[in-house]
Amino acid sequence: MTDTDDPIDQARTTQPRAGMVFKDRRELPGLAMLVMATLALVAFMSAAAQASVGWALGFGITVLVLAVSGVTWMFVGRNRAAHASHGGHHRRQT
Repeated sequence: MTDTDDPIDQARTTQPRAGMVFKDRRELPGLAMLVMATLALVAFMSAAAQASVGWALGFGITVLVLAVSGVTWMFVGRNRAAHASHGGHHRRQT
C-alpha cells in the first residue's frame, strides 16, 4: 500500500465512512447529548407516571433541547466529514 493523503482504501471498502464517530472525535459531544436526552426521557416518563407536572415539564423541555442539539451536532459533523471526503476545501484534521 502506498502512502497517500486519503486514509480510506477506496478500492476495497464498501462503507467508506464506517467508524467515523470514533475516528472523528468532533461528533462525541453530539453523541453525549443524545445519551443525556435518553436519560432525561427516562426521568420524564418517571415524573409523568408520578403525576409531578413541574418535574415532567422540566424534563420534557430538557429532552427536547438535548435531542435536537445532539441530532443537529451529529448531522453537521457528518455533513462536514462527507463534504471533506469528497474533495471539499476544508482544513485537514490533525
